[in-house]
Amino acid sequence: MDNVFELKKIYEAGAGQTDLFGLLRPSALVGFMQDVATLHAESFGVSREDLIDRSGVVWLLARQRYFLLRPIRSKETVTVTTWHRKTAGFLWYRDFEFEVSGEVVGGAGSVWITADLKTKKMVDLSAVAKEIGSANPFRSDGPEVKKIRLPARLKYAGAHTVQYSDLDVNAHLNNVKVCDVILNALHLEDRMRGRYIRELQIGYLKESKSGDEITVLASEEAEGQVFVSGECRGERRFESFLCFGADPADETVDKKE
Repeated sequence: MDNVFELKKIYEAGAGQTDLFGLLRPSALVGFMQDVATLHAESFGVSREDLIDRSGVVWLLARQRYFLLRPIRSKETVTVTTWHRKTAGFLWYRDFEFEVSGEVVGGAGSVWITADLKTKKMVDLSAVAKEIGSANPFRSDGPEVKKIRLPARLKYAGAHTVQYSDLDVNAHLNNVKVCDVILNALHLEDRMRGRYIRELQIGYLKESKSGDEITVLASEEAEGQVFVSGECRGERRFESFLCFGADPADETVDKKE
């Protein structure tokens, strides 16, 4: 019998999802997470359409963090498992696990908010969560995703103007596209040889619309840790933390000591 408390879906790291080093792009993995989370919410009767019809409420992703034990490579198939961990008022916690050929290669946690469709004010739907949980108890073993603390000094890294291909169904900068905006500003084509992004966290603070010009600021700290802020008209729209890991299978790396 299928486990209704969680949902699994298999994805392939195809040509459209990999980078110039043959690794799954972070935005592709974030896209897999968004897709399987949407499907699982639909199975519980709390899809975007369900919430709008029931309460005039929509899902807003507040923050998410993933980690990888090793890079995911071109043509590998990834099984993404997701489950809803808990609900606390208007905060809904969802977790993920990534497997390749039966091996767990990483995981993720995310925090979602239920908000009024028109005013974007947060709405407490814990009663809905209690109703669902009475029939389908949630797993409660996922990691916390704490808020990012940015360093005091950040330097200009680049800019991006929000356009048609960046927009989601709400006509705002898509969560997945935010990932690309962050990483493009860091010029990873010059920095990723022999490395991969081992950990990535994004906090979504305010929505951006078509025509908004996002200024990207960044600071690289010790041990390959990078902090990023996306700002527009004096407001911080998103913030991010990432760190690199060495790719032991990359034969192009100079292994001289």
